[in-house]
Amino acid sequence: MNKAEALKILGLDSSASDDDIKKQFRKLAAKTHPDVNKNENAEEEYKKLSEAFEYLKDPKDETPMWPNVGHGFGFSGDFFRNFNGFGRRQVAWNPPAARASVKISFVESVLGCSKKVKIERYVPCSECSGLGMKQTSEKCPKCDGNGGTENVQRNGNQVFVMRMECGACHGLGYRMEKCNKCSSGSNKEAVEADVQIPGGIQNGQTLRLRGAGNVSFFQGMGTRDDAFIAIGVEQDPDMKIVGKDVISTINVSLHDALSGKAKKVRTVKGDITIKIPKKSRHSDTVKLSGYGVNSVGNHVFVLDVKYPEDVSDIVKILESKSEKE
Repeated sequence: MNKAEALKILGLDSSASDDDIKKQFRKLAAKTHPDVNKNENAEEEYKKLSEAFEYLKDPKDETPMWPNVGHGFGFSGDFFRNFNGFGRRQVAWNPPAARASVKISFVESVLGCSKKVKIERYVPCSECSGLGMKQTSEKCPKCDGNGGTENVQRNGNQVFVMRMECGACHGLGYRMEKCNKCSSGSNKEAVEADVQIPGGIQNGQTLRLRGAGNVSFFQGMGTRDDAFIAIGVEQDPDMKIVGKDVISTINVSLHDALSGKAKKVRTVKGDITIKIPKKSRHSDTVKLSGYGVNSVGNHVFVLDVKYPEDVSDIVKILESKSEKE
């Protein structure tokens, strides 16, 4: 990359001053940063802007005195950086999304429930305020602790003073070293959150818990991200969810199916007795309203009519009836 390419990326021409470069970068960064720009290429666009800005602000004969602390958050490369005015370095970081999991019973998956879930998330280090580095007492040898240099130019009676930020310490005036508490800008904390699980949820689905995740910093502002909770549902040997209904199969003898009989069955609300209609056939259904998902859907019982092992008497009766007809 050369100066012309860097200026083109920022949308500036060769006459742009250092102040113009800073203002333009802040303006574009606020629009393109992945925290606010949801396009799939947002991270790459922001990276190009950052590289162009770094090129223009850090002359190649100056070696930056900032340690590389960008790793450990799940993405490659150094932190995306934003310079928010002379001597005020800000860092934007976005750690991996906070995730947790919880197991629930089949009954809880049908009726819904509330669970306490432990979530581990990243928060800015209290020691270094999320920078991942701390200021030392040693002055920057490049600018002698001034944070920058002044270039005075005269044109007749006019005097122009150009204030240039030091490329070695980035305007702070002091050497920086890694934070001895975090070395990466963040620490993990564990919190217990109340998670409301809706009825009808299936095994393997994920819930988004808004505002319960990591704290992300951008341009000095902290925002709380979402956490994601994976739900594991214990399967029931007799019942399953289909849409808003619970479906199960019950065994019924041929006699009970033909004559009609009360039968005790399992539901998500406990055992209950239902009436098998007379002359029921195999695969007929009996619906129990209000025993499905969220106590709104139905519990549908599919009848599995069982024939007796010895059907000779039944055959004789049917043959006798057929002869009379």
